[in-house]
Amino acid sequence: SQILTITFTRKAAQEMKQRVLAGLEGAGLQALRRDVENGYIHTIDSFCERLLRENPFDAGLDPEFLVADEHEATHYLDLAFQKACSRILDGEGRERELLERSSNLTGDRGDVGLLGSLRVEVRAVMAQLRTYGLTWKEALDWATQLEKDLAECPELALEVALRSPLQRVSEVSLPATEGLRMAQELAKEALSSPRSSLPSVARQVVEAIRRAQPRQVAPGDIAIRRDLQIAVRELLRILAAWSPQKESEAAAESAAFFRLVLETWRGYDELRKPLGLLDFSDLELRADARQLRDCAVG
Repeated sequence: SQILTITFTRKAAQEMKQRVLAGLEGAGLQALRRDVENGYIHTIDSFCERLLRENPFDAGLDPEFLVADEHEATHYLDLAFQKACSRILDGEGRERELLERSSNLTGDRGDVGLLGSLRVEVRAVMAQLRTYGLTWKEALDWATQLEKDLAECPELALEVALRSPLQRVSEVSLPATEGLRMAQELAKEALSSPRSSLPSVARQVVEAIRRAQPRQVAPGDIAIRRDLQIAVRELLRILAAWSPQKESEAAAESAAFFRLVLETWRGYDELRKPLGLLDFSDLELRADARQLRDCAVG
């Protein structure tokens, strides 16, 4: 009663239970064997479902809730996407332009086309956001704030993009040479400095590496050379490609796509709610400790 055992597949959970039962039976522990029949040996999803069925009111659920399999969940997602597209096409704005382009063009993925590809991407982004424990309303608040930040500071995306290659430079195991150490210190300083200074510092990092690398990285240090070269190429690519106008266009396009994600997500929740239908992500989110503060598992 005090052991929770979790595995990934139903087959593995069943095998695990059979091994425990066989061990107890072989030891003559029949009473314990009967207890284990109801023990917590589950996949993550089945444990979450059991926890919720035992405590539906703590989770704010109908005790008779249903769990959609993957096929059902995909059906309702596709239906929600279609309804979202219909609503958007009835209106105006960047979202409509995005859908019209996707509807009128064909891609290189067979009969799927760009609209089908867009549907796949919408589902992927929505799934990723749900793994963070967000509701669609919370995601809407986050997106609204991000749009506001980008409008006030178009350099924000540039600064965010620069952080990854600068992080790579800061983590390379460099030989004890002055020039490369200077580049690494600049990168570390940039990561902790105000955003507005990142582009200029990134250029200094590139120049410091270019000056020092030929002389101060030994021919045998292939991994160091590779990591530094990748970081320099990425920094130069980002700095060369960025412009305020391009960034404003990209931000508007991204916002349109994200609003399509949120509209699909909202429709998906609305379609399932009257049916008391949860999917696997719902099981994990509803079983979260924050959702079950008053629930204790013995």
